Amino acid sequence: MLIYCSSLPYELATEVPFDTYVERTDKHNIHGLWEWENGTVFVIELPTKFHERCIRAIVREINLAIGGGVRSTNVDILYDGSTSECF
Repeated sequence: MLIYCSSLPYELATEVPFDTYVERTDKHNIHGLWEWENGTVFVIELPTKFHERCIRAIVREINLAIGGGVRSTNVDILYDGSTSECF
């Protein structure tokens, strides 16, 4: 299994006009999570623990919906969270 890990800030996109950056920041409500500098957009912060708990609950429901037969197997859906440290 490959684990890709990056450190913050993470370069997300280049050659992005400032008005596009502002529009997307507003649309996705990510104020304070991204930063624009000279046309480059960086991820500077990952979601909060509240966000992580919500995603974990959704993943748990998906696991239940697809049947308990995959739980704890190599095809189980695992969720380590976007704020997890890479290892």
